[in-house]
This record gives sequence, C-alpha cells and structure tokens, in this order.
Amino acid sequence: MAKFIFSDTMRCNGCGICELICSWYKEESFNPLLSRIKKARIGLANVATACRFCKEPPCVVQCPTKALTQKDGGIIVVDKERCNGCGWCIDVCPYGAISIHPERFPLICDLCDNDPQCVKICPTDALILVDQNELSDYINYDLIERELGGI
Repeated sequence: MAKFIFSDTMRCNGCGICELICSWYKEESFNPLLSRIKKARIGLANVATACRFCKEPPCVVQCPTKALTQKDGGIIVVDKERCNGCGWCIDVCPYGAISIHPERFPLICDLCDNDPQCVKICPTDALILVDQNELSDYINYDLIERELGGI
C-alpha cells in the first residue's frame, strides 16, 4: 500500500515551511505557488495536503492528453510534453492536492524519491508518512466532531 503525507491537525501551526522547502527542493525557489504540498486553514485546524496516491487516481483516468501515469508504488508521473495545462486533474482530485505550475503542467507530490523534505523539516513534526491502514491512528476525531458536527 502506498504511503502518503498526512498532516496532524493537532500539531500543524500553519507556518508554511513545508511549502517553502518543497518549492526550494523541486524548483530552487522559495515560492509556495511552486510547492507540491499546500497548507490551508479549515475552521480551527491547520492542515497540509499532498497527493494521496489513490489506488485508481481520477487525475490519471481523466487526463484528456494521457500526460499523467501512475508508477507501481503509486507515484503520479507528469509528462510535460503531453500536458496541455487544461487543469482537469485539479478538478477531479478529491483531495485538492494538485495545482498548476506557471509553465502549465501539474504540480503533484512525488515524495522526493521516498525522502520527503517537508516531513524531515516540519518544525512541529505535524507531517507524517502513513499508509491508508495507519491513517485512523492519527485522525483527530474530537476536532472533526467539534468542527463538522459528527462523523
């Protein structure tokens, strides 16, 4: 089962260092718009989102130019030559984990070749590498109950 980056809402302070280190590591620019991980504030919670490496990723299935493929480990590969920058992948991603580079190709987390820099540098240890089976150990059900009124 593919591992992905999970954000512990009890630890994340919304600092954005994850976005900065990602953009630096991938693009050599401290620019959150070039990051493959995105931070957001939802109610009282700060959260960071990145690709969850879906078993049957809608971004791959729905890409009209077939510019996205999925490797055996779950990582989504972008063929920049085939991509037309239509943004369809953004619309179909259930996690909101895809954005478009200014040069018109999708920015999708690839776990930095299994050494995610954002996880290593997070000052509050809020980013955790987990698989779907481990996820329930980290979900803050009390926060969900308070913010959304139940599960």
